[in-house]
Amino acid sequence: MARFCTLYSGSSGNSSYIGTGTGGILVDAGVSCKALLAALSARDIRPDSLRGLFLTHEHTDHIKGVRVLLKKYAIPLFASRETLEWLVDRGELPATAPVQEISAGSVIAAGDPPLCHQPRLAFQRWLCSQPARWPQNLGGYRPGLCE
Repeated sequence: MARFCTLYSGSSGNSSYIGTGTGGILVDAGVSCKALLAALSARDIRPDSLRGLFLTHEHTDHIKGVRVLLKKYAIPLFASRETLEWLVDRGELPATAPVQEISAGSVIAAGDPPLCHQPRLAFQRWLCSQPARWPQNLGGYRPGLCE
């Protein structure tokens, strides 16, 4: 069963969880790692079940917990080239963090084995084309089942 949880939303921090009973992804980590882990725990989501962290853009209210979260857990990071460069330039991206650059139109399958057994849970249209509109533009970002 698919699950979507808004963990935090607003100018003080943004983060959402999309997943299933076996694992999922985070979209943004805009609060401290401690606060993010507490929000996940309150929803019975284990951090070791996270198969990816997607960053919409590099504003503080979307990346605040990234550095510490990626130091604690080997979660693959997916972000645009500009966001990855920004994180590197400011020392916010641990050297050991697994990263993948994405661009508008990227199709990503998170996890191996796949997030869903069959078919794979993939992300048809990544929000890089309108990164600042994630909370208001769910129609532009379509998590869905792909065959």
